[in-house]
Amino acid sequence: MEKFLLIISFLSFSFLMFSCSKENNDSATFVTVTLTEKQKQVITGSNAFGFEFFRKVNELSGSDQNLMVSPLSVSMALGMTRNGAANQTLEAMTSTLGFAGMADAEINESYKYIVETFSTLDPQVRLQIANSIWYNQNFSVLPSFIETNKTYFNAEVAPLDFSSPTAVDIINGWVNEKTNELIPEILDAIPADAVMYLVNAVYFKGQWKYQFEKEKTVQKPFTLADGSKTQVPAMTQHATHNYFRGPGFEAIGLPYNQGNYTMTVLLPDFDKSVNDVISQ
Repeated sequence: MEKFLLIISFLSFSFLMFSCSKENNDSATFVTVTLTEKQKQVITGSNAFGFEFFRKVNELSGSDQNLMVSPLSVSMALGMTRNGAANQTLEAMTSTLGFAGMADAEINESYKYIVETFSTLDPQVRLQIANSIWYNQNFSVLPSFIETNKTYFNAEVAPLDFSSPTAVDIINGWVNEKTNELIPEILDAIPADAVMYLVNAVYFKGQWKYQFEKEKTVQKPFTLADGSKTQVPAMTQHATHNYFRGPGFEAIGLPYNQGNYTMTVLLPDFDKSVNDVISQ
C-alpha cells in the first residue's frame, strides 16, 4: 500500500485500545439489531460528530504524525456532561452532538440501549465501555446529575480530595483496570481549579474472521507524506471482503469473528493525501 488512513467506528466511536489475533470462525452467526428511529438518530448524529471531531483534531494537530482518537469516548463524555447543562449551553451541546429535536430521556435511553446491545453482539469479541465521574469533594453536585449518569451511562461516581496525590493514582488506576492495563495513566497532576473529571474508557479485543498468515507477511515499500519511501512488514491475504470506491479513495472492511464488528481501512488515490480524504 502507498498510504492509508485507518478509521475504527462503533456508534461512531478519549481512549480506545484494540487487539487482534488469528482464528477463523465461519460458523458464527451474524446478529441483526433492530433500532427505533430515535436510536438511529443517535447513531447517525454520533457518526457525523465523530467524523467532524476527527477532521478538526487532525486540522488542529498541524503535523503529519500518526493520529488516533476515539470519538465515542468524547461523545459519551459530552453526553454525560449535557445532563448537567441548561438553556443555551444545553441547546449548543445537543446540536453539536447531532441530537437536535430529541428529548433528554430519548437521548439517554438511546445511549444506554445502543451501548448495552452493541457490546454483546459477538460472544467471542470483547467490547468494554466504561464511564466514570470524579469530582472534588468540596464541590457541590446535583444528585439528579449523578443519578441520571449512573442510570443511563452506568457511570461510577466518586468524590475525591483533589489536593491529595492519591487522587491522581485512583483515577489512573481506574483507567488502567478498564483498559486491561493498556493505558496505565492519563493524569500527571490535578490543577488547583479542577472540579470534575468525566472519563470514558473503551477496550476492544477481537479475532480476525479471515486470518493473516504470519508466513505471508513480507517487506513492502510504504510511501510517507513527504513522498519518501520506507520498507515495512506488510500483511497479505486473499479473501472476499466488502469494498467501496469513493471520491479520491478506496475502502475495505475487515471483519472480526462473526462479522458484527469490522475494521474499515481507507486508501487515498495516488494523487490524494490522507488529509484530502479527512477533509471530506
